[in-house]
Amino acid sequence: MAEPRVVIVGAGGAAHALTGLLRALGNDAQVDIFTDRPYAGYVVCEQPYFLRGRVGFDDMFYARKGWYEKVGARIHYETPVQAVDRERKVVETSAGAFPYDVLVLNTGAEPAAPPIPGLDGVREYHLTSDVRRCLSFAEAVDGARRAVVIGAGAIGLEVAEGLVERGFERVTVVEGEGHVLPRALDPDLAEGLEQRIRNRGVDLRTGVRVRSVRTEGPDKVLELPDGEIRADFVLLATGVRPRVDLARAAGLEIGPTGGIAVDPFLRTRDPSVYAVGDCMETWERVTGHRRPVLPMLASHTNRSGRLVARNIHHGPRFEYPGTCLPFGIELFGVTVATCGLTGALAERWGLDTVVVRSRGVLAKPQLGGERVEIKVRALRTNGRIVGVQAVGGPGTARMIDRAVLAVGEGVPPHRLSLYETVYSPTLNVAYDAFTQAVDRLLVEGGWS
Repeated sequence: MAEPRVVIVGAGGAAHALTGLLRALGNDAQVDIFTDRPYAGYVVCEQPYFLRGRVGFDDMFYARKGWYEKVGARIHYETPVQAVDRERKVVETSAGAFPYDVLVLNTGAEPAAPPIPGLDGVREYHLTSDVRRCLSFAEAVDGARRAVVIGAGAIGLEVAEGLVERGFERVTVVEGEGHVLPRALDPDLAEGLEQRIRNRGVDLRTGVRVRSVRTEGPDKVLELPDGEIRADFVLLATGVRPRVDLARAAGLEIGPTGGIAVDPFLRTRDPSVYAVGDCMETWERVTGHRRPVLPMLASHTNRSGRLVARNIHHGPRFEYPGTCLPFGIELFGVTVATCGLTGALAERWGLDTVVVRSRGVLAKPQLGGERVEIKVRALRTNGRIVGVQAVGGPGTARMIDRAVLAVGEGVPPHRLSLYETVYSPTLNVAYDAFTQAVDRLLVEGGWS
């Protein structure tokens, strides 16, 4: 049987992972990738580090034109897909119609602009998967000394740190929620991080919403409840939403989160059309109830692309496992790593949980180990761990990788308590911080 004709709309990370694995599996399918941009293979998450000068522009690309040629994929730059005709099984593009046997929608996400009166696009910036936006923002940064960042999520805080490093006179971060990183951290674990951010020179304002913005000569003027702030530019770091216009126009189902609905094999309601990456709605595997979520993570994008490659090659037999909602960031010398549910999300889903907070060390301080604060959340009904948050030194992320596996597989806390861990005096302590937190949870929940 002839190999299928595969058309991928969007040249993000999932397209790269999918194409690479198809070829590794020995699949010679014709692969056509369409993008409305003049480049592909761009690492969106590295933009703040490019702005700081820690990585060069070329370093942000994991694949160039030569790679696609090498693996025998045809990539069509600056060729947007305008429509999908599912009956004829063709995509309509600015360069004509292209037939497919398998269509993969990898349309990514777009900025979710906040509903602030007065936004006019003048010296207002987003950082998205479009590298041209990053370059435009980099030009603005070069000639500026005052900045306002709206949004204290990962991108907003990473950019704020970079602007402080560049010697800006004033960097103000405004967050409408009551604490920083609201999608990943509970308020109590955010407190210490917020103090550190302020100590490093950022004017951090949480629980504050911008009333309006206006352009006044060379200044952007933001009206807050307690007065006005003037800045040279504004960065809108208020999140993104899935790009689903093409899927919606093609009659595909959009899920309750706003992403494209898929089955366990990542097929849409049309079995010849898959969706991957940020445009796709997935489900959590934390509680066992598969609630719909949008993880918006590079690891999720890569995994979904690889899974679809297997299902194209072998037929739809591999199921996507869902997400444990992992998160990590290194900020002002502190590592934040989490997985599972925050208290706010657990409350929104109506879950009764037991929570413990613990302090420990990642290794003996005399041997270079740093302190870590850990918070573990479990369902009161059965002790299933549904959330872990940690703030500490560089080893914190490695510890949460272990927690991700435990949360995703539903490992009971009494088994986690007795799991072995790697030990060496400079790497860990014999009774590691995560295990200590789990033991406290067992006592608090009455499961010991």
